[in-house]
Amino acid sequence: MRRILLAVLSLAVAASAPDVSSQLAAIFAPLADARSPGLAVLVRHDGRTIFERGYGVRDLRTRAAIDARTDFRLASFTKQFTAMAIMLLVHDGKLRYDEKLTDIFPEFPAYGRAITIRHLLTHTSGLPDYEDLMGATWTPTHQIQDSEVLDLLEHQSAGKFAAGRRWEYSNSGYVVLGLVVARSSGSPYEKFLRDRIFAPLEMTGTLAYVNGTNMVPNRAYGHTRQDDRFVETDQSSTSATLGDGGVYSNLADLAKWDDALGKHTLLSPEEMRAALIPVTLAGGAAPHWPQETNDDNLAPGKPVAYGFGWFLDPFQGRARIWHSGSTIGFRSVIDRFTDEKLTIVILSNRTDLDPASLALKVAPAVLPPARHGLRVRRYRSYNCSISSLKFSMVWLRRTFMVAVNSPCSMEKSRARMRYLRTCSKGASCWLTRATARRISASTGGAAASSAGVRPRYASIPFSVSAAAGLRVMRAVR
Repeated sequence: MRRILLAVLSLAVAASAPDVSSQLAAIFAPLADARSPGLAVLVRHDGRTIFERGYGVRDLRTRAAIDARTDFRLASFTKQFTAMAIMLLVHDGKLRYDEKLTDIFPEFPAYGRAITIRHLLTHTSGLPDYEDLMGATWTPTHQIQDSEVLDLLEHQSAGKFAAGRRWEYSNSGYVVLGLVVARSSGSPYEKFLRDRIFAPLEMTGTLAYVNGTNMVPNRAYGHTRQDDRFVETDQSSTSATLGDGGVYSNLADLAKWDDALGKHTLLSPEEMRAALIPVTLAGGAAPHWPQETNDDNLAPGKPVAYGFGWFLDPFQGRARIWHSGSTIGFRSVIDRFTDEKLTIVILSNRTDLDPASLALKVAPAVLPPARHGLRVRRYRSYNCSISSLKFSMVWLRRTFMVAVNSPCSMEKSRARMRYLRTCSKGASCWLTRATARRISASTGGAAASSAGVRPRYASIPFSVSAAAGLRVMRAVR
């Protein structure tokens, strides 16, 4: 009987397992062609690349195809590299998270005495937005530089709010952090990132771009759709600032970055943990996006979770660290589902695409759907949890009998079994008819003729009981 069930299981899996690559290609292939700017997509799962494609062209002049080594401007995706640089300096003992802005820049006005490195990292500094202070002095051909941003901030007498009292996304804060990296390390920002992050990780095509100092290899140029055509819109008056958005990178290098984050290559897990703790405001209040609507306000009035260079908002109950980037001509996003070891990177050289939304279409295609089946828990010495589907009928029978007969499910009241529907999605663990009858009898329900019990924490995205035409039983507490 066991061999027959395993054979049917294998056939069901083969028949119903989705072709993830085909599903992902169906999402992205219609978005660009060989005559339009496009995008590059990377999906990694369990430490390996499962999808890597380029769509469209780098620019409309050469029409060179986008591929895994095409460099895109990351825009605010850059902030995680700036944060990592700061954390490396803390590791080196050259910087402290509680160090004051005026300790690093003594010439900064008095309102900087209350602003710490931690405030800058978490967008709680209250620094004025430098773009609001620029006026008409700077243009796409005469771009504002980091030192000029600092000069604008130093000419203000107060911040937008007291440090630590509110949360407001701040490009000013990350430009200043880029200058902190340079001041504390003694090396220009772009050199520090190259020497301490990109070179050690062999991210050979990634750089913080400084016009006249380095060159972007395999460069994609930004575009904007105007009516029925695309226009190159690659540079703006703020494109030269570094810490808030000046890095260019590509899929091949970002796969190495993802690998380094997963393996803690640059910092220990304990050191990295500081970046992944959501900031709280003074008094312990939870931060929210500002109510005002602007280009940097992604969710006016909504709660926000932010660490050091990463948003920490979960998605559909799954732990996630992520960041998007948006600047003239470019859009980008990285989503890392840390528990599932899933990473999605989308880089685009056109502004009519929304990589952040596209990434959230990718996740359900790769990850199994949420489980709502038999729910069992750990109590004392009883092991009542199922973390993966194991192809051992003996193991399954023993595990589920423990679940039914132990205090886990009988502590307050006996579980009630009822038939729901034929399973259409997700993995299902199979039980023999005899085991199904024993479960039903143990819980006071009617004898079951057949059963496929679906565990909450199964991790294989295919349907078993649907292929066999079985019905699903659910334990209802």
